[in-house]
Amino acid sequence: MILSGNSAGASSGDINGDGETSISDVFLLVDAILNTVPQNVEANLYDINGDADITIADVTLLIDKILTNKEDIGENIFKERVINGNCESSNVSCFKTNEKITKIIEDPINKDNHCIAMKIPECDLPDFDEFYITVPDKMEAGDKYRLKFRIRAEKATTVRITAYNFPDKINYWYNVMDDINIGENWQAIELEGIVTEEYINRGSNYDGMDNEFHTIAIGIYKLDYSENICYFDDISWQVKKSWFNYVKNGDLSTDDVSCFIGRDGIDGIDSPARIVKLEDGTRAFNVTSKAPTIDLQTGEIEQIDSWRTQFFITTPHVLRENEKYKFVMEARAEKSATVISGLHRSAGDHLSEMFGNFDLSNEWKKIEFEGTVTAKQAGGYTIAFNCNTLKDINNYYFRNIEFYINDYDVKE
Repeated sequence: MILSGNSAGASSGDINGDGETSISDVFLLVDAILNTVPQNVEANLYDINGDADITIADVTLLIDKILTNKEDIGENIFKERVINGNCESSNVSCFKTNEKITKIIEDPINKDNHCIAMKIPECDLPDFDEFYITVPDKMEAGDKYRLKFRIRAEKATTVRITAYNFPDKINYWYNVMDDINIGENWQAIELEGIVTEEYINRGSNYDGMDNEFHTIAIGIYKLDYSENICYFDDISWQVKKSWFNYVKNGDLSTDDVSCFIGRDGIDGIDSPARIVKLEDGTRAFNVTSKAPTIDLQTGEIEQIDSWRTQFFITTPHVLRENEKYKFVMEARAEKSATVISGLHRSAGDHLSEMFGNFDLSNEWKKIEFEGTVTAKQAGGYTIAFNCNTLKDINNYYFRNIEFYINDYDVKE
């Protein structure tokens, strides 16, 4: 994208007036146009990717965040879990070696590169030392992962890759990949797979700790019992979660209603859902049903269908056959009433039944459903709740809404 014009000093390039054109000027320009750089943050300190350097990569991340905002639209994509995998800063929070201090050093064979070095001490018996990659997220069955790293050693050896809990509390291990031979030159290792129950449900309880998969261990064998040094760089562990919540702002922490639509008793008239503040200070989504009208000339009573008042939850995800789902929310009604659920394509475009019916009173009720998407439900992406079953004026309230999808059993 090329920006031109005289606003914000774009024509000169030197926006901050320091006599040169730099990345700092780009951030100031973006701030002037889109007002995105946080207050009290100097542009020359705006290190988005955390590599302790301001580069064009940070600008790219900023523009991507502004224009696409993938995190906010609820897109379940592979996301990087490792911090500083390129070893270009001092952050080693995701890494642990057999030494007291994990060290990032200048690459002995390329002074322009940095890497993690691990010394393998000599020994008297067959043995191995391990390099650990640990992330805070708990890996769960069905999670998809992509593991990549570069590795080399001073002396040729063999490595193995296993799944652990944590480096200091190894409750179990599971062999992820067959042994790999490495040598003196950098070698790229790539591994992609799906976490199964075998990754997790192995071994016995350790100090009361549950079996959890947080760590990849790279074991370096001591083939000739002599000292060796192993190097690691460009480490990446990307994960696509098996269960993903596609509802944005279901807890009403913001005013965003992009996933919610309301219909207040008027057929075909839908609008963004209404947020109201309740007597206890909390917030909820609200729709109001209507009572039938009476024709004063004929005395005929208006026929009102249950769908004349509806609350819709729409997501960016189109359901596919065999996906598993978990739905949870809290709801109540001022007058006791039954709510009928259904599945639509867009709001008002009915596709099939969904969860069935449930009853509400003036007390908050936790609504929970889970199941598997059927062939008839495939293609839907909007959950509808019909609220005019009482045929009277009534207020319905909804909050703490989550809709998790797991696509582990879906055939691509």
